[in-house]
Amino acid sequence: MTLGSRVLVVLPAPVTVLAGALGCWRFGADPGWTNHFFIASGFLSHWQAWFAVAIGVQASSRGLNRWMAVQNPRAKRFQGDI
Repeated sequence: MTLGSRVLVVLPAPVTVLAGALGCWRFGADPGWTNHFFIASGFLSHWQAWFAVAIGVQASSRGLNRWMAVQNPRAKRFQGDI
């Protein structure tokens, strides 16, 4: 497994957590539970967009892990992939 493919396997997990955290922050900013969100306008100023990004990255990560397992059956599968 090359370094680039390892990065593609490991990197989506923190991106998913970050997007989910930003979605929760934005969701809580609407009723005033949290501080103001740092993106005031545009597509990424909506909590739905952040949750969609988190779901999309997680789904892509699972698909990539399954594809990598097919390409190299002797390699260990990523621990987060079930």
